[in-house]
Amino acid sequence: MINCMDIEEKIDEFLLSLPCTSNIPYPEIKIKEKNIEYANMLLDAYSKNCNSELQAISQYMYHHFTISNKEVACAGLCIALVEMKHLEVLSDLINDLGGKPRFYNSNMHWFDSGNVAYADKLKEKDEHNDDNLCKKLKLDLLSERHAIQDYKLLIDLIDDECVKAVLKKILSDEMVHAEIFKNLIKKYCM
Repeated sequence: MINCMDIEEKIDEFLLSLPCTSNIPYPEIKIKEKNIEYANMLLDAYSKNCNSELQAISQYMYHHFTISNKEVACAGLCIALVEMKHLEVLSDLINDLGGKPRFYNSNMHWFDSGNVAYADKLKEKDEHNDDNLCKKLKLDLLSERHAIQDYKLLIDLIDDECVKAVLKKILSDEMVHAEIFKNLIKKYCM
């Protein structure tokens, strides 16, 4: 029999050991009281088409698969794994607040992977840079900057200290991710 708690504990332990997460620990996932408005606000961070955890995971995994530079590809993988934890934590909060963590935004528009910033032409390779390394890194940094803005706004709008504590942890991770992408751009694109 599979012990789910064992698996989740091992995954959490592994994620906390990654070099692409902040050293701020995750607070307990709890809420002050049910609030469907807050749940709907979190849906946008969870799975809207642009600047959501689901979009970031899709984008960074695609970039991991298509970038030949191993350092950059592995950084994308590392960050995608942390974004998966964010997705899980947000789904717990959305559930607890009275919502359903479906893959749509607060306006009930379903997530569409066509909005992922792939940065590659559909049919042909770029003559000068076949994996579009710098373009992908710049799009990844832009995604993190938008996430930082969005989490700061959520922290300002939500009046539940328990939820805010979780959002502050996620925000701290997003700031680490932005710094990683910024440093990779300096190293490989300038």
